[in-house]
Amino acid sequence: MPATISFFDMAVNITPPTGYLQPVPLTLGPNWQPNDVRMLFVSASGTSGSDDITLMEPMFPDPPTGFTAAYSLDPGAETRGVYYRYLQPGDSDTSVAFPKPPAWRDFNFATITARGVNPSVAPIAAPLTISYTGGDPSATVSSVTAPAAGDMVFMLANVPDPEGGSPFWASSMGVPTGWTPLVATDKSGTTYFSYDTNPALEVIGKNFATSGTTGSVAVPVASGAPAFLGMYAFIQPAPDVSVTIGAA
Repeated sequence: MPATISFFDMAVNITPPTGYLQPVPLTLGPNWQPNDVRMLFVSASGTSGSDDITLMEPMFPDPPTGFTAAYSLDPGAETRGVYYRYLQPGDSDTSVAFPKPPAWRDFNFATITARGVNPSVAPIAAPLTISYTGGDPSATVSSVTAPAAGDMVFMLANVPDPEGGSPFWASSMGVPTGWTPLVATDKSGTTYFSYDTNPALEVIGKNFATSGTTGSVAVPVASGAPAFLGMYAFIQPAPDVSVTIGAA
């Protein structure tokens, strides 16, 4: 049977760097094994100041040193991407730099380590399409294709609506039916609070035994009118290892 992918060393952060640098954890985790994959989801934007125009913030380097971009919006110019690294003995934390914007619009940073991933098949990643009508009890993520057996991982976040809808606060997010919570900010994920209005970030996963699609995914949200962003990564499990026992 193929390997079962497991996840550990998971963290999320919605607090912008106080300076220009943000550490990228390369934690080897418990009982490190070759081909453990460190995955990074990151998005950052700021405003131009008094006119409150949203500006994407570049990240340097992009991709971070030692990482490969499975998806990157606009390398060196706009920070929104999914990156991965096969962990190695001796790995240590590194840092990436962000220009210091006049005001942060959003900063969403999530890391997970996946074990049991096929080292011959690179992760597939891309942005998610998310639709939402202010006041509705859920946001809808458009269907994504799972090209083979494997695990689909969604990073979902929201921030106050830059268009200033009413009400325009961010809102807590719950776990969609049939998905597994991996990590989330306070009052989202398994601690979903339907009236919380803080910026929210969660990472969820779903296993696919064969190729298929996610279908439309309904994400519970608190009442409000936030702006959503999301990215996905799809990873395939390591293949079965056959053993032949011969006669002496």
